[in-house]
Amino acid sequence: MALEFEGCNPSPVGKTLHQDRVSRTAVVHGQVVTPQKVIEDGAILIADGRIVAVDEACALSIPPEARVLDAHGMVVAPGFIDAHTHGGHGYDFMESSPDQIGDILRWMTSTGITGVLPTVATASLEEQVRIVKLLREVRERNPLGATILGIHVEGPYISQERRGGQPEQGIRLPSITEMEALIEASGGAIRLVTLAPELPGALELIRFLKHHHIIASVGHSDATYEQVVAAAEAGLTRASHLFNAMRGLHHRDPGAVGAVLVRDDIYAEIILDGVHLHPVTAQIAIRAKGLERIVLVTDATQAAGLGDGTYVRPGNRRITVKDGAARLDSGGLAGSVLTMDKAVSNAVRWLGLPLTAALAMASQVAAESLDLQQSKGGLAPGKDADLIVFEDDVRILLTMVKGQIVYQSQDKPLY
Repeated sequence: MALEFEGCNPSPVGKTLHQDRVSRTAVVHGQVVTPQKVIEDGAILIADGRIVAVDEACALSIPPEARVLDAHGMVVAPGFIDAHTHGGHGYDFMESSPDQIGDILRWMTSTGITGVLPTVATASLEEQVRIVKLLREVRERNPLGATILGIHVEGPYISQERRGGQPEQGIRLPSITEMEALIEASGGAIRLVTLAPELPGALELIRFLKHHHIIASVGHSDATYEQVVAAAEAGLTRASHLFNAMRGLHHRDPGAVGAVLVRDDIYAEIILDGVHLHPVTAQIAIRAKGLERIVLVTDATQAAGLGDGTYVRPGNRRITVKDGAARLDSGGLAGSVLTMDKAVSNAVRWLGLPLTAALAMASQVAAESLDLQQSKGGLAPGKDADLIVFEDDVRILLTMVKGQIVYQSQDKPLY
């Protein structure tokens, strides 16, 4: 006989079964954030890695063999997706072994990330091919941790003037032949490419990417307003770290930023660490584009999750981390030490956004921007059971990927 909850008032429940003996899990009595509403006393039923049902706790029947997780007093939300990150916890995707990449993926789950696009930065074609092959190997092995949803190639087709923290060596003009080699090496895993649309051959590459269902993003670019509009007409649908490393907005020259702000067909990433953007600048972007077109990313370096100090990024670029900023010796920013849980918390505290809106920018909108909304980004029947449980100020207590617990805080075990 199924276990049924009588009434809708939260009550402590608990049931512990060994992980590999459990095919069904119920998360009950949490404040469940769904795409349509927040269920104050909700329950989620999971079977074989997917969400089967989401409803009031009193309305769901829980199979007797299911493991039951009690989320009373906590928020249950979709897991975060980070499409722009270079690593963390001491490792960069560009210079890591398969085991070290696995360490990054496991660490990410402690910050609420359930899906990620590892970022491959500017380098020689040979080096980029080597890295995407390695990421393909790890993706196919599917280690315990955040899921590699695809690969983000950031450069080398970028502006010398707007390269920011990207290494100068290796920057070159767009090449469809090179991109074909990268796609083949990745096993078709490349999902996102950041480029400068003003470069010769860029529009042809954007059309090629669109044909292969790969998202083109304007970034590290000195493009004019007109050049970004032309890129959007060719199929570009994203902007990498809006305002940073791109031609800015001037009242007589709207630039790349102006085009991104007014184009409804372009999603815009923002790095909400208080260093890359002033909170008012982020508010301007949200008011111009609407919450449904703003995506939170971290652009994290290997220093994310660690303390202040000096680190060496790929390409022998030394960075110094101090007061939450990662800077080159020149003083320029070189990525961040931001984590996604902090980005969501900052969106609430600094921008005054409802928690539901902040969560959506890191999950639902992130999934939509990558065309993954059929299986990712929301707590709804049929979607993958990628979820997080947290308490005040987005302190992650539990992270689940495809129904499997991949992180749990020792402070407040849920079962």
